[in-house]
Amino acid sequence: LGLGGCGKGPEPDAGRGGGSVEKREAEPDSARKTGLGAGVGVVSGPPAELSVEAVRAWHAAGGLAGSRWAREQRLDLNGDGEEELFLGVSAQTRWMLYAVFTRRAEGWVLLSDGVEASDLGLEVQPEARGGWREFVSWVATGRGGLHRITYAWDGRRYFRKVTAGVASKESPLEPIPVRK
Repeated sequence: LGLGGCGKGPEPDAGRGGGSVEKREAEPDSARKTGLGAGVGVVSGPPAELSVEAVRAWHAAGGLAGSRWAREQRLDLNGDGEEELFLGVSAQTRWMLYAVFTRRAEGWVLLSDGVEASDLGLEVQPEARGGWREFVSWVATGRGGLHRITYAWDGRRYFRKVTAGVASKESPLEPIPVRK
């Protein structure tokens, strides 16, 4: 599907594109197999080459028009005072799949094309690697609880580090086994 980059960004996410890169975590392949944004008032799928301009143009043309989730979210991930941009590329029942970008002198650079998030919030964490902080996304499980999904920086891009099931944001964490 061409989700690997925006021309200026790092290499594609681990586990995508059939390369020899090790897959770190089970990912929501249903969106990729059926076409990103399928069934959500889509004019057509998102742009093959993800860029801020192309995704925003797709949104303006009606991409994800039927989704209940915010098409854009922001969070400062590297502590520079400038928020990174999360742009929706696929809507699911309980979450939106976001591409994450940061602004650099040469323009917007893709940091990840596979972050699940909802209206339950994104939270920066104190743990960091290379100046990029981990962050948590909260997503409803559909069984009355929540998934607390932690994303971490691997030196090239963000990946899903761990998912934990909880009854509420205040509950103790219970790791969920990862399917390989």
